[in-house]
Amino acid sequence: MPLTLAEPLSETLHTLLVRHTVQERNKELALALVESANRGEPCALTDPFAPDRPLLACDSVLAEGDRVALRLTATARTGPAAPVRCLLAQFRFDGAGRIVELHAAPLPAAAR
Repeated sequence: MPLTLAEPLSETLHTLLVRHTVQERNKELALALVESANRGEPCALTDPFAPDRPLLACDSVLAEGDRVALRLTATARTGPAAPVRCLLAQFRFDGAGRIVELHAAPLPAAAR
């Protein structure tokens, strides 16, 4: 017997699939912002490192509901080797995938 959206199990599965899809979309959007920062585009992720524009590498990504958290490693693009610095960024997206909140802060050296 095929399931329809009117059945409780099907509705639960639909909700889980939509939630998963939204979380995956939000993770992809946050990672796309990291890629744009690495192309040198002005970005709130690199503001804590101004005036430098470091290369960012994503160490971990967590998504829950409309929020995504990234742990990033920042390294200098040019010049003498600078110490590696870490950054924690938290995004909140609206239903259309637009960023409605972004908090980015360098992590203390012990957090690496």
